[in-house]
Amino acid sequence: MNQPNLAAALERIRRGRERPEDLALLARAVREGRVVLATGERAVALGGDAQDVVIVTGDKNVVTVLRGAERERLYRRLPLFNVPELPQHYLPREEELAHVRKMLLHPEGEVVGIV
Repeated sequence: MNQPNLAAALERIRRGRERPEDLALLARAVREGRVVLATGERAVALGGDAQDVVIVTGDKNVVTVLRGAERERLYRRLPLFNVPELPQHYLPREEELAHVRKMLLHPEGEVVGIV
């Protein structure tokens, strides 16, 4: 998709009128490196706040800053970003993971030592 379509999608996202195809376009632009979602310290460095999401194009132009409800809405609707792919030989171990979750999340659970 061309750049004007991305600009229009970002404007709809900023206004809270995004469509599913806008979020898909944003996710694809993030994957392709055309857009970066800066958060935390990176957002502050760009003139935002640590709680903001600053959307920056590949040519380092700040497109928009999402705050508060706008940011939360984006986080709920957008697939994970800036998360590396699982290793090629990753083996899910749901039983073991469930046991670890139980130990960590339940106050009456076992004492946990992580090495």
